[in-house]
Amino acid sequence: FLFERDIANTKWFSVLLGWMIAVVPYMIHLQMATGNAIYPFYWNFLGNVAGVWNPWYVSPVIRIIFGVVLVASIIGYFLLLKYRERFGETYILLITAIGFAGYHGLVYAVSGTAPLFERFFVLDAALVSCLAGLLYIRMPRKKIVNAIIPLALIVSLVVSVPYYIKEQKSIVDLNAATDVLIDEYTEGRILSDMPMMTYRLIQKGKISYTNILGSLYANYQSLDSALLWLKNENAAYLISAEPKAYRMLSFFSSHGLKDEIFILISNVNGVELYRIDQSAISTYIE
Repeated sequence: FLFERDIANTKWFSVLLGWMIAVVPYMIHLQMATGNAIYPFYWNFLGNVAGVWNPWYVSPVIRIIFGVVLVASIIGYFLLLKYRERFGETYILLITAIGFAGYHGLVYAVSGTAPLFERFFVLDAALVSCLAGLLYIRMPRKKIVNAIIPLALIVSLVVSVPYYIKEQKSIVDLNAATDVLIDEYTEGRILSDMPMMTYRLIQKGKISYTNILGSLYANYQSLDSALLWLKNENAAYLISAEPKAYRMLSFFSSHGLKDEIFILISNVNGVELYRIDQSAISTYIE
């Protein structure tokens, strides 16, 4: 809307209408399913920027670097807005790239609590590749840049592929831990904050999604409210892969009830599986 700001042109209305056709039904679904029409934005803001989801903190150096990225993205956006005609249709890619840079800067610099998840930078890599391709096309053929750009992209690919393969091993390890729980499971709700494990519980274990819930939704206002939440949700198992479920375990540990309520049944590849003792919970609920 900022870049296509010709009011006399109805293109902006078509864009708005097209966006609403997809988003409004989705927001209605979110409101009916969760009671919050902006559920993804709400929780991503709280989870990442407000630091509700994890106890990690970025180093001061990383925070300063992304502070510079945030400022540069803001300046870059307004410069692009002013000189939009010089970039032609390329500005669409540039807007997206600058927007994502600003997002990273906001999360890491302002909150200082978000970890450097690899998946956050997948789109960045795709955008950089596109921009590099555009630059390559526009450069005169005799320029040395024509050799540097493809070489840089090839080197980045050589470096990233082994790293990606290494990351896949962690998924294999999670699958092994999940299979133990699948064999152990009988009934009740599983508290899982690990998306990959949740997928496998549903796909391979044939466990209904209604029997899986994130521990981050627990009520930590008081010991009684947390116990009552576990009781009402009929929680039977807890998956802990640090820092996932760390808050729940540390909360009950601080009240001296962790070992009574959470019974460790296995530790596979660093993933701890606990059985939740509902009878022990009942003894503490007034």
